[in-house]
Amino acid sequence: FRVKMDAIKSKMKKLSAETEDATAKANRFEEEGFLAIKEAEHIEHNLAQLMKKNQAQESAYDVAIEDLFNQSIKLEEREKVSANAEADVGSGIRRVFLLEGEAEKRENRLATEVSALLRASIRADDQVKAKNNLEQEISTNEEDI
Repeated sequence: FRVKMDAIKSKMKKLSAETEDATAKANRFEEEGFLAIKEAEHIEHNLAQLMKKNQAQESAYDVAIEDLFNQSIKLEEREKVSANAEADVGSGIRRVFLLEGEAEKRENRLATEVSALLRASIRADDQVKAKNNLEQEISTNEEDI
């Protein structure tokens, strides 16, 4: 009987030790679970903050993209205005060259006409002198007659 009792005591001590170990493990697991839950809540909080920051950055990015698009449109409009102005300048330069060429031709024509007029004037002067000489000869001849 004693041996049975010792065996039962021994078994009870073993069960008591196992119960203490199991309780300790359960407490440790409960504490680890609590810490894991705390850590998960902290991570979820950080994740929520990061998502808010990400959302704010996405909004800022969208605004920047929209601004870039608007600036691109303005740039294209200004480039068109610039291209039109360059075309107008090119057209004006070609017109100036044409007008300069025309002016040079007219100056040459004017010089030619002035030269022709000068020759005609000299011939007219020669004709007037010849006329005066003839009139004088006629006058001299009439006096002689």
